[in-house]
Amino acid sequence: GVWGDGKYVYLANNDLGLQTYSVSNTGTLTLIDTDDQGGHALGVWGDGKYVYLANYDLGLQTYSVSNTGVLTLIDTDNQGGLAFGVWGDGKYVYLANYDLGLQTYSVSNTGILTLIDTDDQGGSARGVWGDGKYVYLANNDLGLQTYSVSNTGILTFIDADDQGGHAYGVWGDGKYVYLANGGLGIQTYLVNDTGILTLIDTDDQGGYALGAWGDGKYVYLANDSLGLQTYSIDKAYEYDKANQYNIFTGNVGIGDITPDFGLEVSASSTNGYFAISGGADGSGDGDYFVVDGNGNVGIATSTPARKLEILENSSVPQMRLTNSAGNYSEFEVDSLGDLTVILTGDDILFEDSNIWICEGSACQAGISLGNNGNLVVENDIFIAGNLALGDSYSTTTLAFTGFSSVGTTSTDITGLKSSYPVIEKMRIYINNDIATSSDNVNFRLSFYEKDTKTEDLLIKDFYFGLAYTEVATEWATSSLYGTCDNTDGFLKYDQLYLMGASGYTEFARATSVTTTDAMAFSQLTKTHPVDVGISKVVEFTNSFRLYDDDGTKEIHLKLENLSAFTASTPANITLILEIQ
Repeated sequence: GVWGDGKYVYLANNDLGLQTYSVSNTGTLTLIDTDDQGGHALGVWGDGKYVYLANYDLGLQTYSVSNTGVLTLIDTDNQGGLAFGVWGDGKYVYLANYDLGLQTYSVSNTGILTLIDTDDQGGSARGVWGDGKYVYLANNDLGLQTYSVSNTGILTFIDADDQGGHAYGVWGDGKYVYLANGGLGIQTYLVNDTGILTLIDTDDQGGYALGAWGDGKYVYLANDSLGLQTYSIDKAYEYDKANQYNIFTGNVGIGDITPDFGLEVSASSTNGYFAISGGADGSGDGDYFVVDGNGNVGIATSTPARKLEILENSSVPQMRLTNSAGNYSEFEVDSLGDLTVILTGDDILFEDSNIWICEGSACQAGISLGNNGNLVVENDIFIAGNLALGDSYSTTTLAFTGFSSVGTTSTDITGLKSSYPVIEKMRIYINNDIATSSDNVNFRLSFYEKDTKTEDLLIKDFYFGLAYTEVATEWATSSLYGTCDNTDGFLKYDQLYLMGASGYTEFARATSVTTTDAMAFSQLTKTHPVDVGISKVVEFTNSFRLYDDDGTKEIHLKLENLSAFTASTPANITLILEIQ
């Protein structure tokens, strides 16, 4: 027996075991390796991972093959009897056992064989092959046999056809099954949908047929006395009705004597096509429906340039898609090639998709979209009416309480529109009187992908200092200048949060800060008496996008003070986020 995998050719040598050959571009053979475990090698087949040897005396053997073609025996399973032929379908391996009939094996990832089932209808099994639906056994004494195989590898005998002689080898091309019959030559069979065999033709040129194989065009017969024989099968069947009707399958062929379908139309000319034509005058002129030699379909055109082309040159849409009576969408291409979409509904939806509008045949490279639902326009957008953006900004205020010694407070923000929120602006400051003249503490604000907030999930973090002091002399309404207990940590142009009296809080902008504990600021609208707290507001205005890996539409963040407060009263921190 011989078989190849596209890289090497494997020979079952009766006396020397399994042999590996390489084949040059000119067809020259070079022996690479030989492995002889004893017995007599008769049949060989492989599945792309392992090579299987039917060893007459030792049963079924599994081999691995290195990249250089070296053979390594993995496993042997001998259930008795004499192993003649082997074949597999990618799931199971089938052994033609001369004495025990047909056997099914499973093969582990490591190449270990496990017998699943054996079916012996008598006679002597010699060759085996399958077409993905049925498995065929060449039985020396009983002819050709058909089996089905369950998902678990259990064999069920379906049919047998014995025309006499001695069945040795079997092969098929997906359409017919060919039997090498030692006394009758080569035989052609048709198999129906239930696995029943019908003999079509027999050709015996003498000698003794041992094996059959084909390449899709010809079938080759190994003849013990006459060598190698080649067969064509164009006329292997009997037809009536001018070779248009296959009496075995019921298929109708026009221009094809071997139709595979209920109706098959074939043209020998490259311009040939299948067409349904008609005319108002009954002449048959006009192409209503055409399938050309390239497989292109034309409606109202005999020369379709694409897989589907519809021709309509009047001012009506070429195609309509209908859901129910009165509800449809139509597509019209005018004489300039412009497309108009006409809807009875209101919307055109692109679900879970992006829309790209690009100049030329390709879009600009380097654009990365984090999710679907985007519109990418390479050049300009012209808007005649108003532009309404679906994602408006929302403001969220968070309170972090109880900061004194070094510590961490975590939280989540829920109720977002998506799992990809954009932070446009942040403001953070101390919002309570911490009973001290001044304090200056370092913080870290961190954003994470999940609510576990571990550092391997960090998206972005910010480091900053929060300064606090108190009013030294009253800052009156309309004031532009005042003193405080300490200006350490404050800078010109800082925004200030003034805690006021009786809840009269406001924000002001420092226009100057001196080392003598004085500040100038924008005009005040409220009065702030002595010992009222002043907090530095830290602002971040560079936008950034977050990613919620949980898919819960949340922002996961935590605030850490990296140095301790000197104040006796714990500080409460306010964080204001502007989110899109």
